[in-house]
Amino acid sequence: MRKRKQPEPDELNSIMDTLELKIANQMESFKVSIEAVVTDSVKNAVNLVLEREICKLTTSINDTLNQFNLRLNDMHDSVNYMSNRQDAFDARLKTMEEDSLRRKEVPTQLSMLESKIDMMEQQVRQSNIEIVNLPERRDENLIAVLQNIGSIIKHPINPADIVSVHSVLHMDKKNRHPKNVIVKFSTKIIRDNVIAAARVVKCVKSDQLLISERTEIVQRPAGKTAEAY
Repeated sequence: MRKRKQPEPDELNSIMDTLELKIANQMESFKVSIEAVVTDSVKNAVNLVLEREICKLTTSINDTLNQFNLRLNDMHDSVNYMSNRQDAFDARLKTMEEDSLRRKEVPTQLSMLESKIDMMEQQVRQSNIEIVNLPERRDENLIAVLQNIGSIIKHPINPADIVSVHSVLHMDKKNRHPKNVIVKFSTKIIRDNVIAAARVVKCVKSDQLLISERTEIVQRPAGKTAEAY
């Protein structure tokens, strides 16, 4: 058998160098691969953590915004409520001011109304006379009594000139004096002529009317009642 030829030292060194270089290259390749895998793993882990944290943060921000919107809506409702209350208060205040102004005008209006009523009463009474102390008789004819008085005072009284004639009740029911008689003539001139004629006679005695009292014809002042006589 032939002996294998042993490599020379230089050749052996060359082989070792080549082998070491291959191993180094292989290790470097493994290192690069491992670094890439580690980097990708770290990136993935970091991205996953970031996504979770971003999701939590987004949820928290949305919840905060929702709560803020709710509070903002509550504030808006409160502002609307206060605004409505203010409008209602202003309306009531305006109504009260208008009522106050009307109340202030009431005395003036009442005074004007009283003056108007007094004027109307005076106008109505301008055609009236009042007969006092005329004894009362049941079922007496006041028109006939007035005609009789006209004969006595020498101023005939035409029934056609008499608008109305009636007795006036006493305000005091205990008053036993005869009721006064109010006569309304159709014109003020007729009333004035009757009063003038009565003043000449001054009074009509009841015996002239076939009654037992003294009778007077007077001009009733405006605003006075029959109790004043």
